[in-house]
Amino acid sequence: MSVPQITTCLDCHMAEDVTSEVDYMTHEWVFTCRGNEHGNVPFVWRKTPPSEKPAKQQRDGYFTELGVYDILLRCIKAEDLWLEYGIVEDRFRRLDPLLYAKLVDEFSHSRRHWKRGGPDLSPVRTQTVSMRLSRALGALRAEGLISFMNAPATGYWGYLDKVSHWAPVPAPPADQVLTWAAYATAHGLDPEDWVLP
Repeated sequence: MSVPQITTCLDCHMAEDVTSEVDYMTHEWVFTCRGNEHGNVPFVWRKTPPSEKPAKQQRDGYFTELGVYDILLRCIKAEDLWLEYGIVEDRFRRLDPLLYAKLVDEFSHSRRHWKRGGPDLSPVRTQTVSMRLSRALGALRAEGLISFMNAPATGYWGYLDKVSHWAPVPAPPADQVLTWAAYATAHGLDPEDWVLP
């Protein structure tokens, strides 16, 4: 679903104080105006977006050869809640540690950047393994095989502010989320760290 463009407020007809977001439960656009004209109570309105045909994302041939899509589908189970992205990547590395190590070696990882405690002062300017796995998950979502929403990031992934969350189809309610921090703690991992092979 596309993110709505900022528009003028239906009440005060100003745009400066309007924010927008997608309500993934109702599939509506939600606009909020916090202009002074509304006092302490923001003015909120909803709009049903124009119907749009999802972009057909094709699976990457290289990832298809490696079996990445099949492994990603095994990372999201029918009984799962919304899974913060880090959980999916952790499940992927546990299901096929050799392939994960190969992908990290080939595409690098944000953890290798010195800003996050890694050895690389100037990492290769390419999409990291996490970005590529997210894109692969997006292709599976476009095929209707998994569900997607953006939500706050936790622990190590907190530098992203918001991060993708993935779930089975049909999707659970938006408030049923398993965060990376909770998952990592339950699995004896440091939620603030990411261990590379």
